[in-house]
Amino acid sequence: MSDYIPAKDTDLLGWTQNLAGFCEDNAVRLKLDGPQTTEYRAKAEAFAQAMAKIQSPHHSSVDVAAKNTARDELVSASRDLVQGGLSRNPAMSDEDRAAAGITIPDRVRTAAPQPKTRPEAKMTAALRQITVNFSDEGSRSRGKPGKVHGCEIKHAFLDAPPADIEELGHSVFVTVTSHVFDFEEKDRGKHLYFALRWENAKGETGPWSQLYDMFVP
Repeated sequence: MSDYIPAKDTDLLGWTQNLAGFCEDNAVRLKLDGPQTTEYRAKAEAFAQAMAKIQSPHHSSVDVAAKNTARDELVSASRDLVQGGLSRNPAMSDEDRAAAGITIPDRVRTAAPQPKTRPEAKMTAALRQITVNFSDEGSRSRGKPGKVHGCEIKHAFLDAPPADIEELGHSVFVTVTSHVFDFEEKDRGKHLYFALRWENAKGETGPWSQLYDMFVP
């Protein structure tokens, strides 16, 4: 099985929400199976609800087991949807595959160009958690630009905006278009600053995004 399905629960959550939205937005054009698309959204939402439950400090082993079951069902449904409705669909372009977050076939061994655009982020917050969803700046697509491998996110807790991005001392690299920052209780109220940039498979990077900031709830 290809490794386009994220291993981490938080990354899987963002990836499947994006995939469900892509299928709903393009169901008619790609002639996707309606009941399968509806069922996939239901499984994605069930996993999201199960994930929310285990964020509670009072969650139980039953909640964890329910989350694991929801994850297994969602991963299986993702494989069926991608393999059956998307990967071999003649109407799917490489731009569609990038938007859906699935593997783009390497038909011609050409070098990936250095990214020229920058990511644009939208944030949502929950208790001790900040979710960052991002896409190409100014694009209607939910996915990464073509030939982009992933996104680097530099971040740090600071008392004031940094004069330079290099002052953001921590970095994470993701190949999906969503990342969840999880924090400890002692981090609540701290000021998180972060910036993003695209990166190709050769490690070449594009320009940094604007500087974003949020207080940890």
